[in-house]
Amino acid sequence: MEQRNDRGPDPVASGTDLVSSPDGPTSGIASAPAPDTGSDLLPDTGSGLPSETASGSASQAVNRRAHRRRVPLIFGLSTAILFTVGALAVYRMVAVADVVLPIDHTVLYWGLAERTPGRDAVITGFTNLGGSIGMTILAGCTAVLISVLQRSWIPLITVACTAAGTISITILGKTAFARSRPDFEFAVPPLEHGYSFPSGHSLNAVALTAVAVYLLVRWQRTRLARTLTIVVGTVFALGMCLSRLFLGHHWATDVLAGICIALAWAAVVIATHAIVDLERRRRRAQDSISALRSVAA
Repeated sequence: MEQRNDRGPDPVASGTDLVSSPDGPTSGIASAPAPDTGSDLLPDTGSGLPSETASGSASQAVNRRAHRRRVPLIFGLSTAILFTVGALAVYRMVAVADVVLPIDHTVLYWGLAERTPGRDAVITGFTNLGGSIGMTILAGCTAVLISVLQRSWIPLITVACTAAGTISITILGKTAFARSRPDFEFAVPPLEHGYSFPSGHSLNAVALTAVAVYLLVRWQRTRLARTLTIVVGTVFALGMCLSRLFLGHHWATDVLAGICIALAWAAVVIATHAIVDLERRRRRAQDSISALRSVAA
């Protein structure tokens, strides 16, 4: 009588590899080797898997980084457009209202009421820091410090581009709009000549401070240090803007336009720096991928 075999085909005879199931028995059955779960940026030399897996994962990381470059670009352009429109809106209000708005008179009279000889001396000394020379020196020293600590010329170049932009925008804006300053009888000596719109001190202080704070915050590692940097930078920039109003050297709308233009230019500079930094990292990752592929070959 012929005996039936209900156990199925012999796995060895059929040449079929069986892999153990999480729910089934594992005794006597060889399981497939588990993939290495280490870094996807280094070649796998011990698990027997091809190095193309690691290089493929690294390629995906590079592609993700390339997509992230769009974020600072979109942010920079949208912010620059927003504050540029704000500056143009301020100028439109000034032009329609025949140069001086009610808020200009209100703020000017506030400064007159708050003046004392001691306050005038202190605020005059402070406002001198916000000029083209003083603000460039302050921001330049900060950039040199960061460049030395990071061993990179990029922070110094970034601040230099910011300063060149603010000075150029100030000169072009004052020449194009040709707005007169408040009467000298309302200003604290030393008197300043030249056109009023936009406020060059406000533009320089806000733009350079914003870029310097951005560079410092990127380098700092603790939340406390970053918070203090942002607070100090904000207080300094706003203090510089208020000093121009207190001393009677500018109308309030001059300062407001200067702030808008400064933030627009700072957004462009910061976005450009972020994109360059991401591109630098992408190239480094690409070099790692090339090394992985050369090892696999």
